[in-house]
Amino acid sequence: MENVIVVDVQTTETKIMFTCSGDRAGELFRGPATIEYSFDIGDVPAQDVVFCLLAPLAVTVFGEERVRLEFNRPVTRAAIGYFTLFHLLDTVYVAEDSISDEENWTFSKNNGEVVAHLYGGGKDSLAAYGMLDEIYPDAEHHLLRLHWSPYGAEKHQKAFDEGALKFLPEKFAKNYFWARSDLHKQLRTWDNCNCWHMALYFAIFLPYVLKFAPRTMNFAYDALEYYDPVRDPAKPFRFRRGHPVTTELFEQYYRTLGADTRITDISFGITPNAHFRIVARRYPELFNAMYMCEGTDERWCGFCQKCFQFIIYCLANSIRPEGFPTEILFKEGNRGAKVAELLESGETNKLLPTICAPIHFEAVRSMLQNLDLELAKECFPDHWQVFEKLRDAVAGNYEPRYLGVWKRALDYALPPLLARGVGTICMEAGVDVFDRVDIERQVGNERWVYDWK
Repeated sequence: MENVIVVDVQTTETKIMFTCSGDRAGELFRGPATIEYSFDIGDVPAQDVVFCLLAPLAVTVFGEERVRLEFNRPVTRAAIGYFTLFHLLDTVYVAEDSISDEENWTFSKNNGEVVAHLYGGGKDSLAAYGMLDEIYPDAEHHLLRLHWSPYGAEKHQKAFDEGALKFLPEKFAKNYFWARSDLHKQLRTWDNCNCWHMALYFAIFLPYVLKFAPRTMNFAYDALEYYDPVRDPAKPFRFRRGHPVTTELFEQYYRTLGADTRITDISFGITPNAHFRIVARRYPELFNAMYMCEGTDERWCGFCQKCFQFIIYCLANSIRPEGFPTEILFKEGNRGAKVAELLESGETNKLLPTICAPIHFEAVRSMLQNLDLELAKECFPDHWQVFEKLRDAVAGNYEPRYLGVWKRALDYALPPLLARGVGTICMEAGVDVFDRVDIERQVGNERWVYDWK
């Protein structure tokens, strides 16, 4: 059986709009979807952006069934090739009369003075900005942010603009380029957005890359959980979110269209706790700009996992959670109250899933072993024992490597000089640097520290 999806792509100076039709198109989207930009996108290959969204979504929805995509505007052959490799697509194809071999779309030559940041707002993004600003002090740094949320793109943007943007340095905040989309609203099943991974951001900000051609585009994603070349060196494409092998595909795609932009993830070798420590110790002026909450109504909601994690990061690093209204964490129904209830009922197997995603279990477990309980008593005088009981309930083997930086991962992901610069900054911020292989051979809690200099 073959499903045919007809795609109509339209553009304005600042928007990409698309509509899908066909017998089963309604299983993908509820209606027309729009991506809006804060800048003039020009004559961009918008159909490439839409293909990157539709192809993996079709595989997710239709499984092993064949899917034929027909576009009113031809998709570049480069996009089909590179996005297919990234997503490992084998059941979706584009009609031959919907394919173009046209290249060289860039509107400007490579701008060696611009470093673009795909910016989330949390600890990873802040640490990455601080380090790249220090390494490239003469560059112009651009903030790129995608606003989309099941709660509404406008609310998502307002929460960021009012809750975090004002705390960023003016030289960074003034170069703020955003994209905003109703994709969450239009998806038939919004959980299906997980199929896009980092490709969503590389595709949606294609108009920016072709217009400004930055020297470097950095995304901050602590992908250490995906780094294991020793165990599985033959399958690089299993790293769907942020592996250097897969992001290199997008570098090649950008080059095919004429933009000589390097994509980096300087966060690849840095654990979540290390990101937090780098911001707090190396760039304290950025600390108040840390935007981790998943809510859209207040600066901190107290309900989401990220709010609870922020407190764990603070207590594990002996840092007072300035700006966080501590009284809300244990309010009825909020995350701290849920943890207290699970401890009271003895449902300890539900504790880690309540406070973090499975991929971060070991990192959070290790941070809990380093809690500053005296600080917890000061910040949460009525509830500090919850943190002590939580620490004891999930106690396991303390793994220092989940709190520091992995030198091999940095060397693997980054050019030598950039890896050296990042590693030196981490060490000077008091973050332990480990070697991935040697740490597995360690006896007890012996630490391996590398001298970058």
